[in-house]
Order: sequence, then structure tokens, then C-alpha cells
Amino acid sequence: MMTFHENVPQERSDKQPEYFTPSYRSEHCLALFGTCSLTKFALGKQQFKIPPVGQKIYKTLSPIVDEMTKDKRLMAFTAPEKQLVFFDDRSWHKGVEATKTGFRFFIRATVIVNSQQKIKLGTTLTCTCLL
Repeated sequence: MMTFHENVPQERSDKQPEYFTPSYRSEHCLALFGTCSLTKFALGKQQFKIPPVGQKIYKTLSPIVDEMTKDKRLMAFTAPEKQLVFFDDRSWHKGVEATKTGFRFFIRATVIVNSQQKIKLGTTLTCTCLL
């Protein structure tokens, strides 16, 4: 099962996201081609109790975010194919399991700004063919 997650730096001592004092922030732009496996976002503002050191954050929070999309406290949004979608490191999102054969071509460009305001660019390119 795919889990909701965001892109906050995983810098805590237990390798979990550091929400309070991250060393950098990031902004992303994704483009998705193919409709067999999409990307879903949870939109809106909610506050979460961050699990203590030693607990897996996504394992704890993903079911809560999922439930919030089902009961409409957060709005579920599926990234459309062939359009740019912009989001930041605090945006909850997840890949959706394939529902049919086909392909998924996923491109994400990332801009990272660290605490010294130095900007780094990065890209992620993933192509998955499901037969």
C-alpha cells in the first residue's frame, strides 16, 4: 500500500523528518504522463501531533491523512496528466497503485534552499512500465 508522505528533510536522530528545525526547505514541480498510476495530494491545513523519536512518522500519520481525505477535512486532489503541478516540502502526497496496464512517466524538478539561502537544483526522473 502506498503511503502519504511529504518531503521534509529526514534529519532527526532516528532518520525521520525534522519538522521544527529543518536545514533546508524545498519546492517541487512534477509532470506526469500515463494514467495507469497517478499521484494523489491531500490539500488543506491541518495540525498533526508529531510522533516522538523512535516512532515511524509516515506509518503513524499516513492513515490519519488518508482518513482526513475520506471525511473531507482535507481535499483529495489527483495530479492531472500532462500538466505541471507545483508543491512544497510540506505537501502530503502519495503514488496511487496501478489500476491497469500501461506506463507512468514521472518527472520532478526540485529547488532546495538551505539555511544560508544557497539554492541547489535537482531532478528526479522515474519511468515505470506496467505490463
